[in-house]
Amino acid sequence: MIYPLIKEKDQIHIVKDSYYCVCGLEFNTEIVIKRKTLRKIKFIELGQVTCEKCVLKLLNQK
Repeated sequence: MIYPLIKEKDQIHIVKDSYYCVCGLEFNTEIVIKRKTLRKIKFIELGQVTCEKCVLKLLNQK
């Protein structure tokens, strides 16, 4: 499956909403999401996620 992913702190995380990743990491601290932040989000395969917390939380939700 394809998920929205973002690279933060040398790891690839799954995007939950416009402010947080699934693991709880905040990648957008601004009130309004800017174009520069949107450009960091990529849609790629789940197998490329390197954050263990994101993968485990996503698998536990299913």
